[in-house]
Amino acid sequence: MRSRLLRSLLPLFILVLLLCSCGKDPEPDTRLLVSLLEDPQFTVADNGLLVSPGEDAVFYLTPKAGLALTGTDYAGGYQAENDGTQLKLTLEDVQFPSRISLQFTDHYSIITYDPNFPAGSSGTDIAPVSLVHDTTYHLRPNTAVRIDGFVRDGWTLESWNTRPDGTGDRIGLGSRVTAPASGLTLYAQWAQWSTESDFDWVLQELDATPAAEQDETGTEPSTAPTGTTAGEADGGTAPARKTVAVVTGYHGIDAVVVIPPALGSVPVAGIAAGAFSDCTAMEEILLPECLVWVEDGAFQRCSLQVLTLFDSIETIHDAAFQDCPQLQTLQINASEPPYGYHFRRESCYADKADLLILAQDQQKIVFFGGCSVWYNLDSSLLTPLLDQGWQVVNMGINGHVSAPAQLQIIGHYMGDGDILFHTPEFSSPQQMMVDITMDAGDDNKLWCGVEYNYDLFTLVDLRTVPGALDSFSGYLAKKLVATTYTETFMEDGNVFWDAYGCIPFVRTETVRSQLPDEVYLDPQYMTDYARERFQQYYTWLQDKGVRIYLSYACINMDNVPVEQQGSVGFVKDYFQKFAAALDGPVLISDMEDYLFQLDDFYDTNYHLLSEPARKNTALWLRDLQAQMEKDGIWEAGT
Repeated sequence: MRSRLLRSLLPLFILVLLLCSCGKDPEPDTRLLVSLLEDPQFTVADNGLLVSPGEDAVFYLTPKAGLALTGTDYAGGYQAENDGTQLKLTLEDVQFPSRISLQFTDHYSIITYDPNFPAGSSGTDIAPVSLVHDTTYHLRPNTAVRIDGFVRDGWTLESWNTRPDGTGDRIGLGSRVTAPASGLTLYAQWAQWSTESDFDWVLQELDATPAAEQDETGTEPSTAPTGTTAGEADGGTAPARKTVAVVTGYHGIDAVVVIPPALGSVPVAGIAAGAFSDCTAMEEILLPECLVWVEDGAFQRCSLQVLTLFDSIETIHDAAFQDCPQLQTLQINASEPPYGYHFRRESCYADKADLLILAQDQQKIVFFGGCSVWYNLDSSLLTPLLDQGWQVVNMGINGHVSAPAQLQIIGHYMGDGDILFHTPEFSSPQQMMVDITMDAGDDNKLWCGVEYNYDLFTLVDLRTVPGALDSFSGYLAKKLVATTYTETFMEDGNVFWDAYGCIPFVRTETVRSQLPDEVYLDPQYMTDYARERFQQYYTWLQDKGVRIYLSYACINMDNVPVEQQGSVGFVKDYFQKFAAALDGPVLISDMEDYLFQLDDFYDTNYHLLSEPARKNTALWLRDLQAQMEKDGIWEAGT
């Protein structure tokens, strides 16, 4: 009887439960969907993961043989661990639904970074970290700027080195290294902070507004004492302020001085005028990454030889090192990715230098001059040189960039049996080495390339290029847009260097009604001073066994001032005498062969259209081959 009653009431109970549940919403699913964009370059075991906000999304991938993951478009951090067959990809701290694209390449280098902590010190449990570096666009990869966990209390990570004890090749943080396909291990090099009591400092308050939100004037940080803020003066809200330390004095006796990133637990932002005056014991100094400015006169009359800094600094000028006759070497560590092509096409300078670096063990011909070399050497005509075993590198970049700085970089990688083919532009005081002050030219065009490998500038003797720090500081002020190490330097589909450093894109018609860059037919820069400078660098190269051949850059006769257009013979004779007074170099060309008209030019007075550039190249090669035959280094009949 009871069982029949229960059975009869069961539908009623179910109906009541259903009615009671109708008024309640289901619990919302707050999990986030994360998936990988499908790509034939890999397979994924389980695509489409639901994770809670703040959790990691972990995928297991199998890339195609020979491919390596070199990047993602995920907004957060990620880790990639590869056991040789399977790739574990961890997308960290997921905050939004995401569909992630992955980048794979078969051009890569694997660099293992060893923290290199001394035995018995704290942090020895930190394992080496292996990173995959994409070499699709850059033959030599940029090293890591920093590695998570590589931190030592009381020490600054100063550089990488190919040997643990620092006796190998030094590579600045973020600079490039030759990394074989088999892999390379780099060891962290640590610099111990100088004793805090050796420094004097004062505290100062600054506007804490992030640099990205400030105006783009490049204004130096204020060094004024704390006072009423603009917001307080008009009754508004005062801007955020931060307290920093400014070094005002040093009384230690260390040969190597390492300024700590904080003094009195306050971050160091500035160095005041006179702070290191007359420090005759100091030979090297390492500035902290957090340093923002150095005042003029800060290091006057020092025995300083090596200056190491980070490119996070905003203001540092030559005047900070007045009467420092031994200051020779500038070592720059990157604190952020390079500015890249968002600024100048000359950013490919480091890539052109890589071609030279990788050709060190080959006999080579290096073409050097302004952009008249960069644009006007047509690599499609280089076959005769290549067939005779010569490697060709086009190191032309810009006519208003420091020639001494470039020659020191180029010359470092040249040796016995190599040829320097030099075509100085007569209208450029920088090319003619009359003006050797870097800040007087367009050296930001050089810095935007050097920034991709700051170690190139360690080869430049600061004593030979006044204004190096002025021009560097000016360049840093122009860095308004961040980019990445994989920037490809393209504009309207035009790549600005090929396998030899030449301009590879076709130019069929002029693109400007009025061409920029002045052109003169005037020997005003062919001075005794200029000849002494030429001789200085030529002698250095010749002592290394390098042959020097001189030729001509193109001359747009239609844009030469009217009063100079009849000066061809005069200037030709003048330069012949200029070259004849040099010991060693050989002038191998006739200037009249390199005279062109307005219709031959593309977008400046030094960039020829493709067909005139082929004519120009054919003339260079004709003159080059004839001289090489005279010197017995060209196999006749080939």
